[in-house]
Amino acid sequence: MAPRVLRRKIIRTASGCFHKNGIKATSMNSISEALHISKRTLYQVFLSKSELLEACVSFQIEKSRKQIEEKCRTLNCLEAIVYLNYQTFALSGILSADFCREIVKYPEALALFSREYREPLHEKCASLFREAQQKN
Repeated sequence: MAPRVLRRKIIRTASGCFHKNGIKATSMNSISEALHISKRTLYQVFLSKSELLEACVSFQIEKSRKQIEEKCRTLNCLEAIVYLNYQTFALSGILSADFCREIVKYPEALALFSREYREPLHEKCASLFREAQQKN
């Protein structure tokens, strides 16, 4: 399997495991078993669980960002604001309570989430509010 394909497959599988079971309950062993690959292969692609978690967070952020951008293009300002707020709550419903509690133990992943997802989402909402005010 090509390295990029394997990396993407690992990220997709690990993302599902982290979100469903929480970070602590998801071991590198359980991820390698789910993928039917050796732990050695997994560690050749990702040096640590933290590194894998950061890759998973980046993957989910990019996926969500693309969906949000596509949807917001078709909405007026107020509809887009409502949609963005809905997406924020929908994301919290997808993540397990364990995942939300445990991510604070991984400051790099938490900072990445805040910097690349939460802050841009807030800025987008603020921008849409300003745009709506200018139109009225």
